[in-house]
Amino acid sequence: QTNADISFIGGGQSNTIGVSARAAIVVGGTNNLIQRDAWLSTISGGGGNTIQSNAYGSAISGGVFNTIRTNAQFATVPGGSSAAAASYGQLAYASGSFANPGDAQTSTYVLRNVTTTTNETELFLDGSGQRLTIPAGRTWTFDILVVARSTTGQSAGYQLRGVIENVSGTTAFVGSTSQTAFGEDVPAWDTGPIADNVNDALGIRVVGSDGVTIRWVATVRTVEVTN
Repeated sequence: QTNADISFIGGGQSNTIGVSARAAIVVGGTNNLIQRDAWLSTISGGGGNTIQSNAYGSAISGGVFNTIRTNAQFATVPGGSSAAAASYGQLAYASGSFANPGDAQTSTYVLRNVTTTTNETELFLDGSGQRLTIPAGRTWTFDILVVARSTTGQSAGYQLRGVIENVSGTTAFVGSTSQTAFGEDVPAWDTGPIADNVNDALGIRVVGSDGVTIRWVATVRTVEVTN
């Protein structure tokens, strides 16, 4: 469509690249749609897959009825059926649904940040502000691995586990969460999950050392269900 400069549809039937979706690609398949302003996005094939508006740099490899939601930049669906990625950098996979895309799926997320003090610091999907938000009516069981390394060569690794839910806009843990410290060069370092009711999000906060630059990275694996 209009202003979809340097974009490409390789074949198939009823495939669409929307307004101003520059440098986007639909390789083939049927009824696949890349909506407006979804720059540099790709649908490789399959049927009924959609990358919604402003989902910059996202990709659906194939399968059917998979969706990357509006503004979910750099998200990925590898295939399968009826997965929905709604967060920055989310990898979502499903093999079907109860009623709607994303209501029975697993996802992987990567968060990061840097600390230089002992103040609690939150990790973000983009390293600066994108949170791991939970839609109303959804429950996640989560398994998180956190790694830290300082510029002076000190390291730490942790595992965090639990269940979190959003009931009508109230986000809270179900039961208790667990933390396992696999190893710490500096015992004062710490991390833990947060049920962020203000932002309806699963947060990860870390504590480092004063005057020491530490890079923190977390991978979050979830199994997700929506009523």
